[in-house]
Amino acid sequence: MFTENLPPALALALPQLGLIFVGILIERHYVSRVTAFANSLALVAHVATRSNVGFWFGVYADVGLLLGIVGILAYLTENSLRTEYYLGSLFLYSGLPVGTVILLPDQWVLALISSGVVTFIIGYFTDVTLAYTDRLDGAVYQYAKGITIEHTNKEAGYRAKINLLDALKND
Repeated sequence: MFTENLPPALALALPQLGLIFVGILIERHYVSRVTAFANSLALVAHVATRSNVGFWFGVYADVGLLLGIVGILAYLTENSLRTEYYLGSLFLYSGLPVGTVILLPDQWVLALISSGVVTFIIGYFTDVTLAYTDRLDGAVYQYAKGITIEHTNKEAGYRAKINLLDALKND
């Protein structure tokens, strides 16, 4: 069977990589609070499957779990977080850094730094939006959430309804 021939390190990393993949599927356009939560769970699962990760890796995973919990609670209560949260999540706990750290656990510091540099280069030199760091004030968020704009084009024969909050997030 295919799974029996997988290298042990890759086989052990599959659950964590699966969580990262789910996080990427949830939010493909920017690093969100949900993605940071899924990736922090991947780190926790990684720590649980390794016999000795070391003190600093444990601190990295613990901080990720705390950020993930803060992020999921903010998401569930429909609150936005500070720009620093999103940038920290992007460079430390998005799919690329966490996946690289899980695949290269013995060189995790180098993997984390390298993936941060690659993330910066991609964001700086391309039009790819890697992190949504714009915040909406809570009152503006609640107001925009309830507004739907209807657009009718009689010549083309279509009618579209657009939620203002979705339009602001995608702008």
